Amino acid sequence: MTDEPRPLDVPAYPAPQHRPDEQPPRSRRARIVRGAVIGVVSFALGLAALVGLGLGALWAFDPMGDEWVCSEGEAPIEYPAGGGECLPEGTKDLPEGARWEPFGNRPMPYNCDKDGWVPVERDVVVRGEPDVEEDCVREGTDLPDGWRVRDDD
Repeated sequence: MTDEPRPLDVPAYPAPQHRPDEQPPRSRRARIVRGAVIGVVSFALGLAALVGLGLGALWAFDPMGDEWVCSEGEAPIEYPAGGGECLPEGTKDLPEGARWEPFGNRPMPYNCDKDGWVPVERDVVVRGEPDVEEDCVREGTDLPDGWRVRDDD
């Protein structure tokens, strides 16, 4: 026996031959990472599109668009100490000190974008701090003292 290594009859593992204009194949880990990134980005885009479609549907159908101060056939009253309630229109015997609100039944202030309605406001003091009260009235309504048509800037 000699100490010289014996040549193996096994051919060398063939190295993959690539054309110079091709990229070598990606490793399994690289394919997994790439797939995960594509999946996460696709999910985020899909979620953003779904949220956008939902908000667009809410804007288009306006589920709160028919919200009024009182129900149909009712009108609001107000009390001198503040507050109020809705009573059937034409009620003769109002609670003591109560009076019909000057604007009557109307859309809520945030829904005043209906045809024939105008947003109005007045300056008030709430807990010692100046504030602005908003409301909604029919176009052409004579406004009580202190009320003015809101300037939409």
